[in-house]
Amino acid sequence: MRTLPHVVRRGSIFHFRRVVPRDLRPLLQRTELVRSLETADVSAAKRRSRRLYLLSDALFETVRADQMLPDNQIALLIKDFYHEVLDREGQLRLKTGPIPEETRLARIAY
Repeated sequence: MRTLPHVVRRGSIFHFRRVVPRDLRPLLQRTELVRSLETADVSAAKRRSRRLYLLSDALFETVRADQMLPDNQIALLIKDFYHEVLDREGQLRLKTGPIPEETRLARIAY
C-alpha cells in the first residue's frame, strides 16, 4: 500500500490529519486538523481524505480572505468543517441502514 497524503492509520481506522499553516494558527487556535475517516478501507479513506483536504483548503482561504473575522465566526467555520464529515456519514447511514451492533461497540471502545 502506498502512503496516502494527510492520512494516518490508528489501529485499523484511517484518520485525516492536516497541519494548519503557521500564519493561520493564531486565528484558528490550533496547529492541525484531525478527523477520523471512519473506515478501514483504503479506497474509502482516499476518497474521504481528498474531500477533507478540499474542505480544509476552503477553510484556510476563507480565514485568509478576512482575517478580521471574530473568534465566534472562526469557531463556526471550524465546526462546519468537522460537521461536513458527520453529515456525509449520516447520509450514508440513511442509505445503508444502521451500523451493526458489533461495529458500534468497537467504535465506542475505540
